[in-house]
Amino acid sequence: CVFVFDLGLMMAPTLIGSRARTANICFFFNTPFPSSEIFRTMPVRKQALQSLLNADFIQFHCFTYARHFLSCCSSLLGLENRPSRGGLVNMVFNGHHVHVRASHVGIDAAVICRRLDEERVKQESETWVKTFKQLNREFILVGYDDMDPLSGITLKLRALQSMLKMFPEYRSSLVLVQVAIALHDSREEMMHREYAEEVHRVVDEVNAQYPGTVMLRMEKMPFAPRVALFAAADVLVNSAVRHG
Repeated sequence: CVFVFDLGLMMAPTLIGSRARTANICFFFNTPFPSSEIFRTMPVRKQALQSLLNADFIQFHCFTYARHFLSCCSSLLGLENRPSRGGLVNMVFNGHHVHVRASHVGIDAAVICRRLDEERVKQESETWVKTFKQLNREFILVGYDDMDPLSGITLKLRALQSMLKMFPEYRSSLVLVQVAIALHDSREEMMHREYAEEVHRVVDEVNAQYPGTVMLRMEKMPFAPRVALFAAADVLVNSAVRHG
């Protein structure tokens, strides 16, 4: 079984199939799939679709992206699809059965609850509680996102700024802990530098207007402190524009 991830490897199913005909190929899109109106502007649109259809299983983050893919296959290749058991959609391409599914991202709640009782997590929780007490903040908001325009961090900060303007009673009792994970390319160079600068600029603006409101941490937190932070928070704020 071969798992292939994301749009940069859309031609991989054809190459894998030509070298290992018995391989079961699963392709997972970790990014949004465009509508047929946008996808048809690609010069190699048909070749890309035909390559994907050499996979046995194609998965998307949500049904909207799966619907875009099915619409492209219908309008560009004339393929029909039909629903099948287990929430799958089935298509036949050159005698080959292809299954399409929307696989939503989630968490294993039972595992998270069990790990909350670990000594390391308890210690980290106590550290966060002390930190918030020292800041004299009662309401804790947490954001945990990639430093990526699609994460909507600036939108979140602007929304917080507007909320504090409308509800002044929260100005001294609320704090947002925003964890932003810097992304790097294959050369280990930081991606989205301009967006990161914009985030820092908005954070400084909000803190200048409402001191101590935003704590920005540029790091990918290990499991224990991350879960401890989530446990200490009152609200986990996700304002992603286009994410799974």
